[in-house]
Amino acid sequence: MKTLRRLSEETGVVYTEANNQFDIHSNFLNQPFASLDNGGKFNILLRNIIDNQINNETNILLKLETDIGVTTIPVTIKFNAAPVKQTTTTIIQQIPAVEEKQDKKEFRARAPIQIVSQAPKINPFEKWLWYGIPVALFILLILTIATFFISLRRQNNKHGNTINFPEVKPYAFLITQDESKMRYPITRTTCRIGRSKNNEITLRDNSVSRRHAEIHRDQGDEFTLIDLNSLNGVFVNNEKIGRYKLQEDDIMEIGDISLRFSLMPTDYKFE
Repeated sequence: MKTLRRLSEETGVVYTEANNQFDIHSNFLNQPFASLDNGGKFNILLRNIIDNQINNETNILLKLETDIGVTTIPVTIKFNAAPVKQTTTTIIQQIPAVEEKQDKKEFRARAPIQIVSQAPKINPFEKWLWYGIPVALFILLILTIATFFISLRRQNNKHGNTINFPEVKPYAFLITQDESKMRYPITRTTCRIGRSKNNEITLRDNSVSRRHAEIHRDQGDEFTLIDLNSLNGVFVNNEKIGRYKLQEDDIMEIGDISLRFSLMPTDYKFE
């Protein structure tokens, strides 16, 4: 506490102590800002506001920039004198009148007559209508034209990049032995089977390894099934194999999924 007291005295900060219940003395709470610097003043030129005043008071925003940021304070200014209105003055010079005074004619020019009219007020809403709406319509027109050309260009690129590949006829099929009877076509000379998405035939089952097996198409319609060191192995007709030449209607087991190998398409019975 002695160090804090000394530090506060050297830096000009007020030091106050609290009791065991963390209560601060009432004198400090009643005047928490008494230690702050005060007494300074500064002047602000309000000539433009005074010359253009319309009402008896107006509001301004006072921005104070310090080392911790910018503070904006609203300030209301009241004018002691009556508001000065913007007026336009038209002076009409009257033709001197001839008056008779005590049997003697004399010419006396009367004082010019002043006609005071109030300056026309510009409605901000009308100003926005005159300038804002045309600008908004012009921007909207530019955006519409740009969107049209962009969509047209994308359509041209889409049609230009379209390649019509010939329909690929599957070499063989793997048919699941469940109620769904899902058919997996074999369209490549090397067909990978596993749980990963990178395989040609993806089987979503935990009993299937990520790269479980492969089917290679040899010359003609000969197909060879190869086990890729899978965890649960590969079975064909209830026998575990490492490499096996598939025949029509062979039943292979990839994990817990049973698949039937077939060279026949779905419509071969109708043919």
